[in-house]
Amino acid sequence: MGLSKLPGPLVITICREFLDLRLAGERYRSLGNAVPSKIHASLSTAPLAGVRIGVKDIFDLKGLRSSLGSLPYYELYPPCQRTADTVTCLISMGAEVVGKLAMSAFALQEHPMQSVDYQAPVNPQADGYQIPGGSSSGVAAAIASYESLDLALVTDS
Repeated sequence: MGLSKLPGPLVITICREFLDLRLAGERYRSLGNAVPSKIHASLSTAPLAGVRIGVKDIFDLKGLRSSLGSLPYYELYPPCQRTADTVTCLISMGAEVVGKLAMSAFALQEHPMQSVDYQAPVNPQADGYQIPGGSSSGVAAAIASYESLDLALVTDS
């Protein structure tokens, strides 16, 4: 059936809950990078249709745990019961959440030698001595590393 012969308007539903894909292990850093297809985005008129975003791990996604960069926090608190309003707004405009991105503990300035719970992100554009910097360092590293990631949601703390 061709697109011009589809009965009625197209309705695209928004994901109600996110899934934790454990492709390579059980820890936070072992998550895979599953990238959604942009095929269905061509059928949408939403302003952000097909835009893939990464979300700093300070924002809640329903069904996933948030770590805020702290392993004890991640292990202590259950999966989130709702998605952050900012993320929900982006999803309603057609954006596709690829996943959560690393951050320094509790959004504090943290250098690689100070990282306790998780290894600090590597700056892919540097010479091995420069850090991505700040609490959104995982976001900076992800944007610089993955062509499949269009945007990222961060905070200014």
